Parts: sequence; C-alpha cells; structure tokens
Amino acid sequence: MGLFKRPLALFLVTLLFGCGIGLAAWFLTRDRGPKKVVVESVYWKYSVTVREKRLKHGNGWRSDAPKDALELKCVKKPHGTVDCHPRQCNPHEESYQCRPHQCRCRTTWHHIGKHRYPRRHCDTCYDTCKRTVYDTCYDRCQVIEDWCSYDYLEWPVIGSAEAASDGGEPAWPKLEAREGQILEKAEWYEVRLSDGRNHWSYRPSSGEDFMRFSVGQLWAVAFSESGEPHPGGEFFPDQLLYSIPAEAVPK
Repeated sequence: MGLFKRPLALFLVTLLFGCGIGLAAWFLTRDRGPKKVVVESVYWKYSVTVREKRLKHGNGWRSDAPKDALELKCVKKPHGTVDCHPRQCNPHEESYQCRPHQCRCRTTWHHIGKHRYPRRHCDTCYDTCKRTVYDTCYDRCQVIEDWCSYDYLEWPVIGSAEAASDGGEPAWPKLEAREGQILEKAEWYEVRLSDGRNHWSYRPSSGEDFMRFSVGQLWAVAFSESGEPHPGGEFFPDQLLYSIPAEAVPK
C-alpha cells in the first residue's frame, strides 16, 4: 500500500510546483501597458451670479458690529452684569478619609519543599475626619460697553443664470455686471469612461481640457501597478495618456 502512496505524493508535489511556476511567469509577463477605455458620456455646467454693492446702516454693541463697519459712532451704555469680587462664604463641615492604617490583617502559610513560611496580609483602612470648607460667593457688577451706529456694505444676489449640456462646446450664460456689481462664475465638467465592465469618471479642470473628449472616443489610460482599476474611482490627469484616432481602431 505504501508503494502506491509515494509516487502519488510525488506527482502532486510536482503538479503544484509546476502550477506555481506558471502563475509566476504569467504575473511577470502579463501586459502592464496602457488600457483602452471608451468615452460613455460628457457633461458640463456653467453658473453665473450677479451681486450688487449696497450700503446699509446698523447699530448695536461694538462686539457685534461687522468687521468692515464704516463710520462708527459710539456711546457708553450699560450692558448687563457679571460676577465680580469673589469671596469665601457659607462655612460648613465636610467629612473626609484620613490617617490611613493597616487593618483586617491575616497570615497565610506558603510551602517551599518541606518548610512552611508565614506571609502577613493587611487591608488599608481610614479614619473619618471633619474639616471646615467654604462656598465662593460673588457680587454682581454692571458691564459698560460701546453702543455704536455704523454703515456697512452688503453684496446680495440680484440675478443668476445657468447653462448645462451633455455635449457641444461650453458657453457662458448671457449675464453681465454693471457698475457697482460683481460677477461670480463657476464651471463644472465630467467625463464618464468605461472598459465595458467597469466605469470611472474624470473631471477636467478647464473648458479646453473638456473639449478633448467626445462620446465614443477611445483613450489609452494608465492603471495602478496591479493592472486592475478600481470601479467607481476617478482618473487623475496624468493617467489619461492619449486619445486613439478612429482610423487606428481595427474594424
């Protein structure tokens, strides 16, 4: 029986060794070059907001005034009360533990070989002492603070517009600022890419970057060292290597 087990064990060891060599060779020689992905969709959105400068008048405590307040004119006024002049009051006694000492002592015997050795164990107990303690009492003092009138600037939104599309060249909405107004602009881009199984997004940093992409276009991209992308992740600019011309794609 043992004669049959030995060749079988040797065969299994050889088979496992050969599989390990094969997997290592595949890992070292597999294609780690750029991968091809297709542009599934593109999207852009432009937002424009118009704000207008307006001079406002306000009054209140100096501590609450806007940091950029103009033409402050202040007078001193009472503004509530605070605790002041702390002192000891209301003496009373309290108990506390004091004079620690040993108590409830007992002896145990320990055997080492033929000999016995005593060991004494004690708890720590305390007496109860009393002492005089005090509360802290305060007077109430009036607070005097600056009450001010002032001017300040506000920039409320008086108009906004938005343009968005899943294709075409991005264009700003037709909204302009006049004298005394400011224009705030925000732009947002997204490109969705896929290799047929996984999907990723890339967010171009400018309209010029966005215009490099069109639906159906192929791109060569670089993945991580493992060669496996992470579904739902995002590409960084240095991972998008180059676009692949349509004439270079086999029919």
